[in-house]
Amino acid sequence: MSQVQRKKYAAPYRAAGKPVWVVGLSFNGRTRQFKGGTVESVKVRV
Repeated sequence: MSQVQRKKYAAPYRAAGKPVWVVGLSFNGRTRQFKGGTVESVKVRV
């Protein structure tokens, strides 16, 4: 999630007033299996 926030991927969508959900997924590098994930809503600028 820190990479998504740091690189401001959601900025164009926030500025457009659209609802934004940021999704972060984690995978095991050795087995390539899904380890977990998080989802956050981002406040829209008015």
